[in-house]
Amino acid sequence: MDTPLFIIKIGGGFLTEKVGENGAVYLDKIHLFCKVLSSYKQSHPTHRFILVHGAGSFGHVPAAEYSLMERFHPKGVLLCEMAMQKLNEIVINSLEQESLHVFPFHPVDFIVTTKRRISECYLRPLELMLSQGIIPVLHGDVVTDTEQGSCILSADQIVPFLSKKFKTHRVGFISQSPVYDNKKEVIPLINLSNYNTIKKYLGASDGVDVTGGMAGKIKELIEAAEDNDTISFVFSGDEKSLTKFLDGEDVGTKVCK
Repeated sequence: MDTPLFIIKIGGGFLTEKVGENGAVYLDKIHLFCKVLSSYKQSHPTHRFILVHGAGSFGHVPAAEYSLMERFHPKGVLLCEMAMQKLNEIVINSLEQESLHVFPFHPVDFIVTTKRRISECYLRPLELMLSQGIIPVLHGDVVTDTEQGSCILSADQIVPFLSKKFKTHRVGFISQSPVYDNKKEVIPLINLSNYNTIKKYLGASDGVDVTGGMAGKIKELIEAAEDNDTISFVFSGDEKSLTKFLDGEDVGTKVCK
């Protein structure tokens, strides 16, 4: 029987300020996440993880400047990729400092989209790394697109895709907060029955975000729930919430079928 596999998305707004190019990196938050994950991994050595982080200000700013969601731009795709690899290196180094065995996977190297949706993906290297106890670390990225040359592939699309491929039905989305209603109260459950009512509360990001902010995130998760029975949890990245998620408890906002 396969050992448990967790897929966790670390939001760009959790990692960085989403204003200004290469906005401040929240190193304290990153280090806390890495410490909690390392502690859990030490007590559950056979459990496997795939991490996918967002772009924050690093990727979204050049993506917006060069309209990379809609078109190919030679300089734009280069600047965006360099920015994303810079942020990925910060995350990788923080994880490695906590004695976690990690390896970067840049989606531009193995994913192709068609009309901004994943159409081709070669996962064998990632699978083999995972089988060796390595934690693959992916990120939102600029990738090649068969229709428009390139596009921005959101981490919010990557995570449900991986969940389906690896048959993992429980995924975590670390955000700045859970999902709130108009009274600023946490919405504990979003499912197919109440999604159309709740989506009016879902806004865009406070900063530059070409992938749709919370509204785009929940749309992806509802589709994953409908297509693959994926159960997702959107929660803030504090130690208590992360520990509850890893321990199999409900936390933050649950998105399911």
